[in-house]
Amino acid sequence: MNSPGLLRLASVRVTYPGGREVLRGVDLALAAGEAVAVVGPSGAGKSTLVLAVLGLLPPGTGVAGDLAWRGEPVHPGPAQRRWLGRGIGTLFQDPLASLDPVVRVGDQLVETLRALHGGGRREAGRRALALLAETRLPDPAAVARRYAHQLSGGERQRVALALALAGDPALLIADEPATALDAGVRAAVTALLGDLVRRRGMSLLMVTHDPVLTAGLADRVLRLEAGRIVEAARCRRRPPRRASPWAPSTPGAAAPTWTTPGARAGARRRSPAAASSCGTPGTAAARASPRSAAPT
Repeated sequence: MNSPGLLRLASVRVTYPGGREVLRGVDLALAAGEAVAVVGPSGAGKSTLVLAVLGLLPPGTGVAGDLAWRGEPVHPGPAQRRWLGRGIGTLFQDPLASLDPVVRVGDQLVETLRALHGGGRREAGRRALALLAETRLPDPAAVARRYAHQLSGGERQRVALALALAGDPALLIADEPATALDAGVRAAVTALLGDLVRRRGMSLLMVTHDPVLTAGLADRVLRLEAGRIVEAARCRRRPPRRASPWAPSTPGAAAPTWTTPGARAGARRRSPAAASSCGTPGTAAARASPRSAAPT
């Protein structure tokens, strides 16, 4: 219980140029191997939270609070970007933003692997095909020869996921990873994400506006509203049930116990509205005070 954990944010505030405060004292702790989902409506600050962790906020943005990686304090700025690729893999909503349109996707993977691990093109090519196979693309060699525009949306997101895994990261950060996909593909990609996190023993920090996508995927779900974490729920991850690895499915889920951060001990409750989705808070959920946002 004395482990410093993998990632910790304490009282993090982010103010964009012009004075708009987007994060207002966010506390978040992520243990090794833990999956945490942050849900909330558009404008709540979810993507800003991701950019703050990655050190990718626009120039001139004000950042206050404490950030630690594996127990070591990290100051906002270029030092954070050393995590990218090796310590942290990223998966964003639009895979085209992660893929070069004029380079075959296999070559992009090869160059990424060589930059992260060194070695020759032959070995990197072998590892690239293995990563594409791990993301359940049915013909990795054929996919590797294509350009991004020649792939479907689901295929592009799987390639982007392979790129995120190239550095064998301890933490995968997924920002709305399936929102832009069709319903069936969305369920399959979400199930794949859960499988990879469990099998690799990675930690996961996922942000989404759709709490249904967190079902069975997260150990904890935090609700972010207006830049503050206002609710927390503990969940149970379950392996997805599929007839085959290609069949779309939504991971199983357990009913959560939603709590208001800062509430008195023992003041936990079951959320009837969340019985089939661990990430769906109750409609009459209490709200936390602005300065009591630490998850329980």
